[in-house]
Order: sequence, then structure tokens, then C-alpha cells
Amino acid sequence: MTAAEEGRENLSRQRRFLLVMCVIVIAYYALGAQVRPEVAYSGFLVTVERPELTTYGLWAIWTWALVGYCQRLYKLFAIVWQSILADVETEDRRLALRAAWRFAVREAAAGRINENYSQIVIPRRSIRIEESYHERQNSTGEVEKVPETDHYGTQSGGRKYRRLGGSLYGISKKGGGEGSSTFGFTMEWSKWDTRVHVWRAWTAALIRRPAITEHLLPLLVAVFTIGAPFYPWPTAELPPVTGLSGQRLDETR
Repeated sequence: MTAAEEGRENLSRQRRFLLVMCVIVIAYYALGAQVRPEVAYSGFLVTVERPELTTYGLWAIWTWALVGYCQRLYKLFAIVWQSILADVETEDRRLALRAAWRFAVREAAAGRINENYSQIVIPRRSIRIEESYHERQNSTGEVEKVPETDHYGTQSGGRKYRRLGGSLYGISKKGGGEGSSTFGFTMEWSKWDTRVHVWRAWTAALIRRPAITEHLLPLLVAVFTIGAPFYPWPTAELPPVTGLSGQRLDETR
């Protein structure tokens, strides 16, 4: 096991410990648990003069779990952040391809995709971002190919996709028969459209991908746990026990 894998395993173990402690603390206050001043142990009756100190001990263990998780999360922050960005980038590309398909359909309806076909149909899965690479020299002096980004920034703060492509099916205007063809196109967004897209990509990554929730959700649960002593937890009273005649048993005594 490498050092990075061991670090991830320790982080996962500490995350589980923190979540368990959060559940215990929340249940302690939500259920109204109380420590009795007398405890029976192995046939002996042990008297606890200050049972309220158990609450401080519970919070001390919870604090230890939170600090340990934050320390391990900080130690692996670079790796954790890269995994989060990878999930966001995956959702960013998926949403961009969906938007590109809608854009291509509108362009085809306006006759700006291919003038040789009519009644054009563009399958959604045919839309793609063409791969492109550029060469650069690494630290060892070797030349390596590096993939280019899917989009480029514009002067107005938007985005421009230059290497979009797809396939279409339609009726040929020349022969009248059915045919297919490939095409390439570009798509440009304004600054506002780009911001909305980035927000949607982060939201989709939060809902659909594990990196954000598995690392940040424990911290949100911990923040919620801090207010556990002050929340108005509902208290339910048990219904009175009645006999066969419908009369309460405590009234027959």
C-alpha cells in the first residue's frame, strides 16, 4: 500500500468515526438520554456523584473525532481537491455536450449546419468534442503530448467551444434519398451563460458524484451536531394503558 492509499484509508476511517460520534451526540439529545446516578456493575452498585460530567466526556470524544478528520483532510487536501475538480469537470463536459446538441439542432433547423440535406435529425449521442493535443517539454527534457482544454475563454468572460462535431441524418436535396454526414461547429457562450453553466456543473457534481459529499458532508453534519443541545426536539408522551373495559389501569388501583 502506497503512502497516498494509506492516507485515503486513514481519512475514510476517521470520517466514519466522526459520523458515528455525530449520530451518538444527536441521538443523546434527541432521545433525551440521561445518566443515572447509580450503575450496577458485576453485582456491585456504583454511585456516580456527578453524572452530568458524562456529557462533557461525550463532547470531548466528538471534538477529538472532528479535529482528527480535519487534520487528515488538510493533509490530503491536494488529492481531495483534485478528485472534486475531476467530478465537476466530468459533469461540466456532460452538460456542455447536451447544450451543444440543442444548439446544433437549432442551427440545423435554420439551415446553417449542412445545406445539402433537409429534414435533418441529429442523434444526441453523436455530439462530441474532438480531441486535440499539443506537445510540450517536461522537466526531464522529454516531449510529451498534452490534451487541450475543451473550451477557451473569451474577452467578455464567456466560453467558446471550437472543436465540436456530430453526425446527422436527412434527405438529400440532390438525389432525394436518405443519407448521413458528419459536421463540425463552434459554440460560444456569454459571461452570464458561462456562470450559470458552472453553477449547474457544481450542483450536478454534488448530486451525482461522490467526491464532494463524501469529504464535505461530514463537516456539515458536524456543524449540525453543534446545535443539538439547543434544537427543540419533539417529546412524545405514551398513551395511557387501558383494560378491556376501556378504563385506565392506573385509575382502578
